[in-house]
Amino acid sequence: MQCSLEKDMLGARVWLREEEQYLPSTVSSCSGGVVVFATEYGQVRP
Repeated sequence: MQCSLEKDMLGARVWLREEEQYLPSTVSSCSGGVVVFATEYGQVRP
């Protein structure tokens, strides 16, 4: 699977849901089908 995020999506603010908690996050990179999100709590890799 290719990651096809537009360059303007990098840096976008999103909400990640982990268990029953929502974490404010930023799209930090995309490579090889893996999107990396940076949060105030570190990096989350789903």
